[in-house]
Formats: sequence, structure tokens, C-alpha cells
Amino acid sequence: MDLSRTGLGSVRTGLCSQRAVWGLQLHPSGVRSALGSGGCLGHVVDIVARLKTQNSLPEIEESGRSHWHVLLKKAVQQRSRKPIDRLSTLDASTSRVVRSALYIIASPQIDISVRQVASICFKNLIAQKWGDSEEGSGGVLLPQDKAMIRDHILEAVTFAPPIIRSQLGECLKSIILNDYPSEWENLLPLIDGNLKSQDTQRIHGALFALRILARKFEFKDDEERVPIQKIIETTFPVILPIFTYLLSLQDSSVEIADLMKLICKIFWSSTYLEIPKYLQDSTNFMAWMTCLHTLIERPVPTEGQPVDPELRKTWAWWKLKKWTLHIIDRLFTRFGDPKCAKKCDKVFATMFQKHCAGKFLESHLSLLSCLRQGGYLPERVINFALKYLATSVGKAATYQLLKPHLDIILYEIVFPLLCFNDEDEALWRNDPHEYVRKGYDIIEDLYGARTAAINFLSELMRKRGKDNLQRFLNFIVDVFRRCQELPLDQKPYRQKDGALLAIGALSDILKKTDPYKGALETMLVQHVLPEFQSPLGHLRAKAAWVCGQYGMIKFADSRNFTAAMHCVVNGLRDPELPVRVDSVVALREFVIACQDLNELRPILPNLLDEFFKLMNEVENDDLVYTLERIVDKFGEEIAPYALGLCQNLGSAFWKCLKTSEAGDDDEDMGALAAVGCLQAISAILESIGSLPHLFPQLEPTLLPILKKMLTTDGEEVYEEVLQILTYLTYITPTISQGLWDLWPLLMEAMDEWAVDNFEYIINPIDNYISRGTEVFLTCKEPNYPQSLFKMITQVLENENLRDNDCIPAPKLLEAVLQNCKGRVDEWVEPYVQLAVTRLRRTEKPLMKDLLIQVGWPSLSVRKRFWNLELAPLLHVLGQLKRIGKVSFY
Repeated sequence: MDLSRTGLGSVRTGLCSQRAVWGLQLHPSGVRSALGSGGCLGHVVDIVARLKTQNSLPEIEESGRSHWHVLLKKAVQQRSRKPIDRLSTLDASTSRVVRSALYIIASPQIDISVRQVASICFKNLIAQKWGDSEEGSGGVLLPQDKAMIRDHILEAVTFAPPIIRSQLGECLKSIILNDYPSEWENLLPLIDGNLKSQDTQRIHGALFALRILARKFEFKDDEERVPIQKIIETTFPVILPIFTYLLSLQDSSVEIADLMKLICKIFWSSTYLEIPKYLQDSTNFMAWMTCLHTLIERPVPTEGQPVDPELRKTWAWWKLKKWTLHIIDRLFTRFGDPKCAKKCDKVFATMFQKHCAGKFLESHLSLLSCLRQGGYLPERVINFALKYLATSVGKAATYQLLKPHLDIILYEIVFPLLCFNDEDEALWRNDPHEYVRKGYDIIEDLYGARTAAINFLSELMRKRGKDNLQRFLNFIVDVFRRCQELPLDQKPYRQKDGALLAIGALSDILKKTDPYKGALETMLVQHVLPEFQSPLGHLRAKAAWVCGQYGMIKFADSRNFTAAMHCVVNGLRDPELPVRVDSVVALREFVIACQDLNELRPILPNLLDEFFKLMNEVENDDLVYTLERIVDKFGEEIAPYALGLCQNLGSAFWKCLKTSEAGDDDEDMGALAAVGCLQAISAILESIGSLPHLFPQLEPTLLPILKKMLTTDGEEVYEEVLQILTYLTYITPTISQGLWDLWPLLMEAMDEWAVDNFEYIINPIDNYISRGTEVFLTCKEPNYPQSLFKMITQVLENENLRDNDCIPAPKLLEAVLQNCKGRVDEWVEPYVQLAVTRLRRTEKPLMKDLLIQVGWPSLSVRKRFWNLELAPLLHVLGQLKRIGKVSFY
């Protein structure tokens, strides 16, 4: 964007909003030095020429450039990664690769697709090689290579097309993470110079780089955040007039929105954990808050706004609005109350409470008011706006400002968001699986407008229920009444859906509050159970969900409990998928609350059949949790179904794992459901623990799962997998060869990556030793005692492991000595010597005791099974006695 050609370079006071905000006017007069009135590039910048003019980019051999160019063109033409992979490793120990890549990236005369491939190769090279400091190893970037890249990367980022800038941004991130500030002290002056350059493209590049730089320190602790103070003090005084000027422009171009969005992101990263000293100054504070307040109140341009809903919500101007609200929500939540703020933040918190909280509340209410007339706001914008209102409820000053508007907020904004709408209906009809996924998606819970409306309602009734709960319930009862009394064609079905959602969302409050808790059973019978017969699927689903919320209340009439439970059970056979899913989830509460299993025994086989039909349709961890509750409830009675249950859960597990590994939109749901399958299998094994004869039948289903998930593929579910293995090795009549075949996987995991799980690995290993002693001692391939000793030695000799991390090691040594008395004489001395070595640097009393106890069974062996080869043990035991200050006699 060229300031001179768009008219943005001419600073005209008339373009600025003259409205005072909190006494501070937005005025562009202070921005001349930062943006200027022209002199910007009116054509595509030839970066290579610029760099060569500055004698900053060394010449590259023509042959090297040509070779690279040919390979890159081949990659583009073949749409293959092979040339890219070859380029990423080609001659990487010299400067030729990086110089050639940077030359091609920065050459506008080269085809953009070739430059893009070069940027990907360059990014991969930086990611793989930048942090390696061993100059003698192959493929290392030498200091002069790194210096050359640091000298040019900011310039390349500044003038690169967006498709290439994103790749170079990743490079910049890697370099900053490794080198700033120690190896790249001049980065901040370079950014500062570009911010003051009077060149819009350079300003954009500087903001882009500054965002990456600030993000490095976003989550750092106080000591590591020291450099951010200098960054803020250097750049914020320059950014502020740029921000002010951009706000003054009556320009709807996305470039303007992108610039302001970058500024907002920089502010977000710089203030995430603490308020910098710069913003403790009242003048600076008011200036920045004025800018943010203006952004919230500024209408989003209608010109250029996409019609497509998906494109519309990601449009630059709406994303800018979202980031502004995100910042204000964070500031209000973390720093909105001086009483709760840290000492260093109290000045800011006091100013925010006094000058900003009320003003921002008014802006949020104004923003949300468009929903009353059917106006458009993206879900994330609604979410953040309602979060601000919810936070306001708990603070006396802002609640008093909010109170006069509550009727409008509750009945014209929040309640309509709870109701079933056109978008819901379209999704229900066209993609019921997606409807279910969205309903149980964690991300939707975090960012959805409906979730934010529920949270506001819950917060209001929890903290200000005395003022509002009865009035709101009267409104809900009126909706119920109208739905009962009006003719079919006039019934407010969608409002009834919203009313049911509200009643379910307030269940925790209503179940504890008089007089409402005494009326809940009647409410269910009169207004919820009849909806199971509704012709509308969404009302049947909502009825099932509400029943689940109240399934554990104390029913005065047990027949009502039974009626509600059977309605939910029948919902498992509903023709609509979302109804079946909500019914299964609701059933969990009734299973837990059910006192008479005779209510469920007759239908258990059919119930399980319907259950597994549903599991084959959707991947949902809530379904599996319901199965766990059924298994827990029936205990040994589940035995006749154990094999079928495990087989179905095994099939579901492989399906969920495939979804998770595919990396599609359902990845998280698949991963959670896979964990749930493993947990349900554990619950089944526990419930049939007194029936060991069943366990061999389960091995063909479970062993393939264990074999895969005891490797690095199962790092995320390792505890669950080890629990299954523990049950199998502890309860099965005889440890099978298939189970023994898993031993090497345990040893390999401990050797390479699973030491953090040692406390769980000890359980199956102990079972192998104590219940499979003969195989443990006699098998030669693998040699189990040898592999165990090797693993324990690695643990006890690892100086990076704390005493608490090593506690299972002496326990396993003792397990061998106790279970194999008289048959492991050759291991006694190495065991005790290993214990002595670790004892010398052990501090924790428990670990000392466990190491010393290794000597006790050794002494027993020496007394009862004396043989001359054990004579050296006396010397080792003497050492143990001196170090541990104990007596064995």
C-alpha cells in the first residue's frame, strides 16, 4: 500500500474524529514524523537490487543459483516434495544453500510459485539447523551464514508477498527465539527505524516483526520478561501516533484493518501477564485506552464486507473488532479489580476501574444492541462482549450500570441466543454428525455465542439471583404455558427449546435453591417429558438433555423417575442421531442414580446393542463414559457381555485412533473418544476381576492395542494402556506368551522416552516377576533379568533424575530378590552395589530406606543359601551399612 496514492500520506486534521473520549482527542498531528505525507514506493520493490546497492548481499555463483532454480521449478511442476526435501539437505553446511534460497525468495522477476517453494525450503532449513551450535557436524549453519540471514531477513519479510511473508515469518520466529537479544542486539533498532520510516510497507513489516518479537515474551516469567520492557519503551511511543492516525482515517480498506490488528496483537502479547511500566503512566494509559475504546465503538465498514458467512466472520475488520474485545476482556478480567491485582498492577487496575470499566461496558452494550434488530455480529465478537458483561456482574460498580439494562439483555439478546435457530435447523437436516460434534466440541464451548449467553445467565443468577432469578423463571414459565396452550401452528417451539436449555443450564442453582428445588420434579413431568413425543427432533433431544441434568434429584414419586429413565432409554432408538446421542449422555445420570437394578436388567442386552450401534456412528467420549457407569453399576453381572463389550470398544478405539491420526476437523474428538475407550476397557477388566478365566478370551482383542500403544504412538494414553496391562498380568490365570512379548516394549520405552511414567510401569513389571517367575528366570531370549537390570541401572545412574523419580527402581530390585530367593545369587552383589552407588547421593529419606532395604533380602539369601561366590557381598553390605548408618543384625 502506497500512502501517497491512497491519500493516507496526507495528514489532514479534518479526517480525524474530533469527539473527545475521556477528555483525550484523537488527532493525527503527532503522526507526521511516523507516517509522513508521501515518498513511498510506487512500484514493486526489487529487494535484491536494494540489498546489492547496500553491498549487503554477497554475490552468489550463477551455477548455484541456476541449480536451485531448476530444482525448485521441478518441484512446482511435479507437485512433489522430493525436490524440496533434496534442497533442504543439499550442501547445508555451506553458505550456498541459504544465500541461494534468500536470493530466489527476494527476486521479484522469478515466478511466485518458485519463490514460494524456495521460502518453504528456507523455512525448513532454519527450523532444523538454526539452533545447532556444533560447527563440525554436517548441515550446520555457520556463524557467518547466520549473520548474513539476520542482516537480510527483516528486509525480505518487509517486501515479500503475503504468501511468502508467512513462511519468512516462521523463519523470523525461529531466529528470534534462539538469538534475541544476545546475538541480535540490532533487531530492535531496525524495527524502530522502519516504524519511523514514513513508508507504509516498512511500517507493516516492522509491526509484523514486532508482533513476533513480543510474542516470544508473552508467557515468560518475570526474570525472562526483562527485555520486553525495553521493547515496549522503545516502540510503543512510536506505535501510538500510528494507531491514532489510522483510527482517524475514513478508509475501509483491509490494509488499514490489518495494520491496526497487528498493533492490537502486539499490545496483547506485551500485556498478557503484566502491565508494563509504560502503561502505568496515566497519559500513556489514557491514550491507549482511548484507541481501544474508539475501535469498539467504530462501526465495521459495510463496503467490501463478504456475503458468504464463513468469509464474513474472518474478514479483516471483524477480526480487528474481535482482537480489540479480546484485549479489553483480558484487561478487565485480570486487572479490573484493584483489590485482586498484584501490587505492581494496582496503579493500572485503579485507573482502569475509575476511567474505563464503565465506558467499555457502555460500548459493549451498544455493540450487542444490533442483535435486537437482527443485525450481524460474528460469534467470537458476541462471545467476548458477553464475557465482559458476565465479569461486570460480579463487580459492584459495573453491576449498578448494568442493572437498568438487564431486561433488554436477558430477553432480547441472551434468550434469543439460547433458542434453536435457522442455522441450527440447516445443520440438523444437512449434517447431523456435525451438529452433534459442535454440541460436544470444547472449542465451541470456549468461543461460541450460545455458550457465552449460557455463562452470562449462570453468572447473573449465581451472583445476583436475588434480583433476577424469580423474574427470569416467570418468563420461562410463560414460554412453557404458551407452548401448551397455543394452537399447533402458533406454538413457540424454538422458544421452548431455548427455555429448556436455560432450565438445564441453571440446574446447579435450581437444585440447591428454595423454593425451586421442590418444584423440579413437577416441572419435568409437566414440561419436559411430554417433549419426548414432540414431532420436532430438536425438542426431543433437548428434553433428553434436560432430563440428564436433573436425573439425580430426589424424586418424591419413584414412578416419575422410572418414566423419565424409560423416556431416555427409548431415545436411544430415536430416528434422529442427535436425539440418540443426547439420550445416551443423559442415561449416565440415571444409571448412577438408579437404586433398583431390576429397572435396567431386563433391557441391558438391548441397551448395549443400541449403545454400540451409536458408537459405530459417532466418536464421542461422553458415550464411553456412560458405558463406564453401566459397567461400574453392574459389576460382575457384566461378565456375560465382557467379551462383546471389549470387542466393540476395541473396534471403536481403532476407528477413533484413525480419525485422530488423520488430522482432520474431528481430530480432538477422536483422540478424546480413544482415551474413553481405553478407560472403559479398564472398567470392564476391573468389574470382572474375580473371574480370571475370562481374561484369556479378551487377549486377542486387547493385545494388538497394547502392542501399538506401548510405543511412542501411545505417549498420550500411556497411563491408560499400562492400567490395562496391569489388570491382564495380575488377574489372568497364567501370563501368556503374548503378554510376555510386550516386555521388550516396556524396556525400550523406559530407555528412550517413558521414564516419567516409571511409577505406572512398575505395576505390570512387578506382576511379570511375581506371577511369571519361572519364565522370568528361565527364558534366554530375551533375558528378562538382564534387561531389567540394565533398565534399573540407567535410572539409578541418571544424575538428572530426582530421588522421587527413581523410587520404583529399588522396589523392583527388592521384588526380584523376594520372589526369586535362591535362584538369583549372581544378581545379589550387582543389585546391592547399585543401591550403594545411588545411596551416596540420595537425599530423600524414603528413597534411602528403599535402597537400604535392598540389602535385607540379600542378607537372607546369604544366610540361607550360602555359597562362596557371595562372599564379596559382605564387603558391599558393609558399605551399605556405613552409608545408610543401619545395622543388618
